[in-house]
Amino acid sequence: MSIPISAQQDGYTRGEPELTAYAPDDEVVPGSETTVGIQLQNDGQVDVGTQTEAVTTARGVSVEVRDSGPFEIRGGTIPLGSIADGTSTTADLRVGTPEDLEPGSYEVSLNVRYSHTQSISPNDNRVNDRTRLQRVTVTLTVTEDPRFEITNVTTDLQPGMSGTSTVELTNIGATDATDVQASLRGNSGLTFGDGAVDASISDLDAGDSTRINVSTTLSEQLEGEAIPITASVQYTDDNGIDRDAPTAEGTFMTQPPASFSVMAHDSTLAVGERGDLSGTVRNDGTSTITDGVLVVESTGESLQVTDPRFALPPLEPGESTDYSFETTVSPNADGGAQQARFAVEYANGGAATISSDPIASRVSIADAASFKIENLSDTLAVGYSGTIAGELRNDGERTVTDGVLVIEPRSDSISIEERRFALAPVAPGEAVPFEYQTDIGGSVDAGPRQVRFTVEYNNDRAEPTQVGPLAHRVEIDPQRREFSVSGTETRVSAGGSTELVLEITNERPETLENINAKVFADSPLSADSDEAFINSLEPGESEEIAFSISAESDTMAKTYPVEMDFQYETERGESVLSDTYQQPVSVTEPTDDGERSPLITGAIVLLAIGLLGGLALVGYRYRQRTS
Repeated sequence: MSIPISAQQDGYTRGEPELTAYAPDDEVVPGSETTVGIQLQNDGQVDVGTQTEAVTTARGVSVEVRDSGPFEIRGGTIPLGSIADGTSTTADLRVGTPEDLEPGSYEVSLNVRYSHTQSISPNDNRVNDRTRLQRVTVTLTVTEDPRFEITNVTTDLQPGMSGTSTVELTNIGATDATDVQASLRGNSGLTFGDGAVDASISDLDAGDSTRINVSTTLSEQLEGEAIPITASVQYTDDNGIDRDAPTAEGTFMTQPPASFSVMAHDSTLAVGERGDLSGTVRNDGTSTITDGVLVVESTGESLQVTDPRFALPPLEPGESTDYSFETTVSPNADGGAQQARFAVEYANGGAATISSDPIASRVSIADAASFKIENLSDTLAVGYSGTIAGELRNDGERTVTDGVLVIEPRSDSISIEERRFALAPVAPGEAVPFEYQTDIGGSVDAGPRQVRFTVEYNNDRAEPTQVGPLAHRVEIDPQRREFSVSGTETRVSAGGSTELVLEITNERPETLENINAKVFADSPLSADSDEAFINSLEPGESEEIAFSISAESDTMAKTYPVEMDFQYETERGESVLSDTYQQPVSVTEPTDDGERSPLITGAIVLLAIGLLGGLALVGYRYRQRTS
């Protein structure tokens, strides 16, 4: 740091600040937290020269606790600025004194940091600055004298009232007090007696309390605010000397006028319906309320309340109770939030009835119930059973607990035996699933159809209500077979047999069970094993089945059809017989494996010796059979 040097400052100057610390009011009380002011005094010294202020001023002074001793001292570093020579400044420490600390004197060590100019040399225009850390010690005294505090005030008075209050005075000191005299005074619209109340307490041991009844008057302008009160206390010490204790302080809290909050439940009323205007009333005041009545003062033209007065049970501070008014909502009312005004009348056992300030509360009126059909799907096909399924969403503001969804097909092509679907409880914004079983005749045309839905339910007054109809479109698919049948080309030689292996695929959008397949073969084919069984097939699932097929020995080589059908059960437990399916079977000429029996061999030898023409004829037939 550079300090200007005037032309008149001819000589060299050297010096330094010297800070000392002490606590002017060093007394603290066990078990308390108090602010102690630490004074820092600068008594600087100048070794040589005349620029005294420049070398003795402590700049950027800060204080921090180095060792708090037995105390709890809050806060970190305390900045204090500059301290000139001969001046002082105060650092406030928040000191917590342990409750069990014995009376006596205790030291607190502080670190004081600052910077200053150590020397000034005008001739060579030099200024020597330095930073210094100085450790100082202050002494705090833990007292053992009686000390007093107003620890509690009890009153049931509201602003504008007069009566009696109780003030509790406690000896918070470490020693007993005798011949205690106290003078109580109010403030800010609170008057004790004619201005003060004097009380003779006699003895008050350390830690003990006493209650003083005082006549009290409260100004009407008070609104439940905290009012400071004081007590001047005199006592006699152990040496018989009369002493004045520090002024005892406390707070007088007036009882504010009773206050209440009224909350109305949502979704209990609907346009054009009777319902209940219900909710909760809470005592937000500090006194118990008895003989209370909740009164509906105004609800406008939208709500007509049958009886506007509802008797309340006793309500302690913070306690709530439910209320209910039978109410009719005008059919001309708009749904949404409406404003209702309430008031609470109470007597609390007295002759006069007190009415609270008007209490506004928001009342929710629901629009007419609203529903929406979502995710509608169908599995309708000509000649088959199917389903119409989807979700019903509650777009209204009330939960429907006893609803029924009714479906009405707008075409005779769709047959639905049970048209009423009982709904699970549907909360506002919630969707619940539904499904109807259908039957489609085999002679109807495929194509779109319309169905309508209606929601039936009871409102809050158990009165039947309907919403709808809601029109939607479904699609009847063309007729298609239940199964697809595929297999490799099946061949059987005349006079032989083979295995007919087929792959069966479920083409229906439902699981089919107990599938019994039967094959039918007409002459010259026959089925030695004509049945096969499949336990179940899910939609799109496939499984192989096999039959044994034989051809007569004189069967002409060509392709012959075999027929089959399926008997199965649907998911609804219905037993169904399918249409007839055909599968080609190719019959081939028998083949010779080159072996002959001895009888045939002998016959051929005889024919070779005696009947050449017969041998030629036999050879011709053999070629025809194997060609």
